[in-house]
Amino acid sequence: MTACREGWVAAVLLATILALPLAKCGGSAGPRVGPLGRIRVLYIGDGWGPSPVAHFLTDPSFRVVSVPASEKHVGHGVQAISRAEMLRFVRIYMPRTYAALTGEYDYIAISDANRGFFGQELAWMRRSVEEVGLGIIMVGGHESFGGWAGAPSWADTDVAEILPVTMNEPKYHSYVYKVRPALDHPFTRSLPWQTIPTFRDGNHVALKDGATLLLTTDVHPYPPLSCWRVGRGMGIAHSMDWTPGGGELVMRWEYYPDYVANIAFLAVGREIPDDPQLVHRIRSRFFDLGTSLRLMLDIVAFAEKFGANTASLEVEIAQVHGLRQRAEQLYVEHSYEESEFTMDRIDQKLLDLQNKALQLKDQALFWVYLIEWLSVTGVSALSFLALWTVMIRRWLYREVATTRGQAR
Repeated sequence: MTACREGWVAAVLLATILALPLAKCGGSAGPRVGPLGRIRVLYIGDGWGPSPVAHFLTDPSFRVVSVPASEKHVGHGVQAISRAEMLRFVRIYMPRTYAALTGEYDYIAISDANRGFFGQELAWMRRSVEEVGLGIIMVGGHESFGGWAGAPSWADTDVAEILPVTMNEPKYHSYVYKVRPALDHPFTRSLPWQTIPTFRDGNHVALKDGATLLLTTDVHPYPPLSCWRVGRGMGIAHSMDWTPGGGELVMRWEYYPDYVANIAFLAVGREIPDDPQLVHRIRSRFFDLGTSLRLMLDIVAFAEKFGANTASLEVEIAQVHGLRQRAEQLYVEHSYEESEFTMDRIDQKLLDLQNKALQLKDQALFWVYLIEWLSVTGVSALSFLALWTVMIRRWLYREVATTRGQAR
């Protein structure tokens, strides 16, 4: 009986230890990603303005749904959206059930979102992280963490329980500062921190016991970026803003897309690339590829409007789309060198297609110019003939003077 009791106590202690958040931001059973290897992002708050959403949309590793829910960010200025409209957006775009949240998303980003827009969804978020292994991050802003200037605090919510910081102060500091790695970690090794611009402002938070500080600064005592494992998932706190205005300069950083992507990889337990320059180069090419494709399609459409036969280009355009899908899949599978090689083929095909489209455009415009020239020339000839008939020909055959008096 004593042995059974001791075994039961040991099992309880072991379960208790395993339930505690781990000090290191790692140790997950495997990455939390969608069926095709994509990270499905639910971005709540300020995603309909300048934000990481644009980069998530062009990076093949992500699929993103943006929910506008920020009274102080999206609700004013040129992007003015009323509170009633934002509540409607929350009803439309937020998952309707816990099963929908866990079945359709892997990563929850709460960026300057107003806590007052949400109810039972907050409990679902906590359960999805602890029970299913989703990743969650809260990003700084006037409506984040403890709130500021009348915004409700997140401190008493289920979300606060799974974040690695406490947020009891409804304050927002106004420091200007650069961040640097706080420890040697796959995330901190993934970026050239010496080139990162300055952040401005941030929320008053404090690191919880057992949490890991990833980035630090010498300017103020508030942890810039921290994480911890909680249940099967991970919680991350980014106490500064990563959109305008606090993150305006950082958004111009060449490595900003890599910064937000690698934080997402960390949150869902996906391996952070060990060749950041290669991945950075490919991400940039995917972003530029969309612009190149639109330019080429615009040239084709322009030529088609003037009667050019573009059927020969459609097959090659379909080939480009097929190569793009191949490059994206290789990128998602971490076959970065093969993905870049496929991108090289895409660039060459796009260059050939643009040259052919321009030739078709020139041929179509040649006939347009020829028809216009013939039209102008014909009108000029007819005008000259009319003038000659009315003026010059009449002068040659004018009436003669009367000669009756001379006849006598």
